Amino acid sequence: MARFLRCLALGRANILGESECPQKSDEFSGIENRPIDGQEQMTTYSIVLGRERHVFQDLKSVLACASPLKSGDVLAGIAASSNERRVAARYLLADMPLKTFLEDLVIPYEVDEVSRLIVDRHDWMAFASVSHMTVGEFRDWLLSYEATAEKLLAIGPGLTPKWSRRSPRSCVTMI
Repeated sequence: MARFLRCLALGRANILGESECPQKSDEFSGIENRPIDGQEQMTTYSIVLGRERHVFQDLKSVLACASPLKSGDVLAGIAASSNERRVAARYLLADMPLKTFLEDLVIPYEVDEVSRLIVDRHDWMAFASVSHMTVGEFRDWLLSYEATAEKLLAIGPGLTPKWSRRSPRSCVTMI
């Protein structure tokens, strides 16, 4: 497990040799919409790592499981049940398109004023240049020399407050 976490911490770089770093299997990875008890479709997220398929019921559970272990999360019952599940959530999060966070709100638009404010004031034109990126690609772009001050100022209005608050270093920690 320690080897797996080291590989993940280094951006999936294979520093231990080709056979020692576990590989992600994309065969069953992805996002699915499933009806729940005849209600509207609910988005589920899943990924296969090794021989185990990890299924997350919604974006909120992916984010909760991807977070570093905290006693408050354990007490609230939202922490990942194992380190393997935490790593699976981080892989899934790294491969998630940025626009997912605007389409699948953690707190529904209808019940939360802050969610409504974020969605209503979001600048889709400014977001267009990075909307195709995944979270991992966005992190890599932020850490690259391509992310000049001019480009960052141009996309700034298209980023949600949570994204613009995060530094590249904390994005690396999260993913």
